[in-house]
Amino acid sequence: MQEKRKFKRLATGKETLVKEQSGKEKKAVVVDISLGGMRITLEEEAKVGNCLSGQFKILPGMGPFYVNGEVIWVNPLKKGDLHSSYDVGIKFKNISAVPLEA
Repeated sequence: MQEKRKFKRLATGKETLVKEQSGKEKKAVVVDISLGGMRITLEEEAKVGNCLSGQFKILPGMGPFYVNGEVIWVNPLKKGDLHSSYDVGIKFKNISAVPLEA
């Protein structure tokens, strides 16, 4: 199978908070991240097309970076018969070393 991704991904497993446009914060785990976007796991469902923002510190010895991105896909993860969490794909719109406005 041929790889279709544009950017190499870095697996992290780091916990963080992401913020919706409404200002509501959600706990997230960053599964992997690349220059173009990231995959996170959320306990609550996100809607495709919504924008999320957050502050991330991935590499030791480097400061945090800030991103705004659009949810481009959501996959429910099942635990038994219940959806226990959601895998969420985010395409970055802005990346910065200083805080971004939502």
